[in-house]
Amino acid sequence: TDFAEMNIEEITPKNIEDIFYYNVKEYKLRPKGIASLKALLRQTFDYAFKKNLIRENPFLRVDFEKFRYMASNSVPIEQRAYTDDDLKKFLDYLHDKQQKQKNYLPAYALELQILTGLRRGEIPPLRWSDVTADYIHIHQEQLTIKKHGDISEHLEIVNHTKTHKNRKYPMSDDLKDLLNLLKSVHDRYY
Repeated sequence: TDFAEMNIEEITPKNIEDIFYYNVKEYKLRPKGIASLKALLRQTFDYAFKKNLIRENPFLRVDFEKFRYMASNSVPIEQRAYTDDDLKKFLDYLHDKQQKQKNYLPAYALELQILTGLRRGEIPPLRWSDVTADYIHIHQEQLTIKKHGDISEHLEIVNHTKTHKNRKYPMSDDLKDLLNLLKSVHDRYY
């Protein structure tokens, strides 16, 4: 956008209102998204002011009240989640894939994610030592480190989760079945 190309000291309250309006309308933001956008703008201009990059903080002169009725309605949880039929189709597809390509680990990883709701970055660092009869211990995460200078993009496992809180995911019969199957695949092919 033109806003992104502007020098921060040239940005006026009107420019902030225009970009705020554009994003709320274009992306049909819900209240949480609007609050995040507002916080991002506030933090950017606060930082610029504290570092003497601007003499006045234009964010403080924006009346955000006029945008409060623009928020999109929240979608009920039933409409944000997959139906039981959808999940059955996913799992049937994965089971078929596992039968045809027994050593194709992404099919098992995706099933594990569906059964547990783990974040995608929490699955690759899992080790058999994290699995007990009662739970799976979630305590690491795989991050994608973006290209920086002469360092290429790469994956790195860190010793914490996104929230920096370790979790114990309880074992279910379906999860036990999947892990037993995965263990046999792991022992046979890897």
